[in-house]
Order: sequence, then C-alpha cells, then structure tokens
Amino acid sequence: MSPKDQIDPKSSPGDDYETHMAAVRAAWSPEIQAFAHELGEQIDFRVELRSTREKHDLTLTEVGRATGVAPNDVSLMERGRLKPAAEERQQILLKLRLYVLRLTQP
Repeated sequence: MSPKDQIDPKSSPGDDYETHMAAVRAAWSPEIQAFAHELGEQIDFRVELRSTREKHDLTLTEVGRATGVAPNDVSLMERGRLKPAAEERQQILLKLRLYVLRLTQP
C-alpha cells in the first residue's frame, strides 16, 4: 500500500487542517517521522536561542561566553547553518538559561 493510499480520502486540505495533517503524518515512514522530529527540535532550538538572546539584549559574544560556544558558532546555530547534536543543544540552552537567571536576579 502506497502512502497516498493510506491517507483518508475524506480528509482534504479544505476540511479540518489538523485532521488532514494527522492523516498525512500517519502515512509517513519511520525514517521520515524521525527526520521530521529532529527538524522540529532543531527549529525549536534555533528559535529559543535567538529569542532568549534578543529578549535579554545579549550579544553573540555574551552568549558565547555563557555557553562556551564561539560567537560565530552561536550565529551559525541561530541561522541553522550549524546543527549541534541533541545533547549539545540541551547543554547550550541550559547554560544560557542559568546565565540569564543570574543576570535577572537582584
């Protein structure tokens, strides 16, 4: 059975979008599901890294010092040109959150 055959024919983009997309995702192979999950995590990381930096008016250099990552690499990560592994992403965000917490505490 092809993925196209697995999609509910009653589900179309004009109907409930979430229902349609759930049917599309259900037809994905395990490899595509893993790729989509990893891509989503990469995007979440990029968004949180940049939004945290901008929200607290931090420079790339300050984020680099706080996380142990070269400022140029921070920039590359924010733009999705450098993709650290999941564990490294977690460590970077943890260090950044702790740094921000120390900055914002009286």
